[in-house]
Amino acid sequence: MAENTNLENNSISLITVAQAFHYFDLEKAKNEFKRILKIDGKVVLLWNFRLRESKFIQEYEEIIYSLHSSKIKPTHAQDNMTDEIFKAFFTNYEIINLPNS
Repeated sequence: MAENTNLENNSISLITVAQAFHYFDLEKAKNEFKRILKIDGKVVLLWNFRLRESKFIQEYEEIIYSLHSSKIKPTHAQDNMTDEIFKAFFTNYEIINLPNS
């Protein structure tokens, strides 16, 4: 779990998170990341965003989210990740968007 990794203090140089950051308890994860990262450690967050213009992708997402358990509220990371969230989590950050056809 991101909130309790059981890793040693100051033992990690790089934390990578793919497709999951928006599910974390951000305050607990922030504390854990600070605890386990070395002084010059980095965090990289990755998402593969689907372009939603096509009817196919819209219907595809409807199918995906209809299959989720009723206990899980589907989220769209690209809709929910804001500058405010990043500013609260990180001292310094940079957003890089790479095209993926």
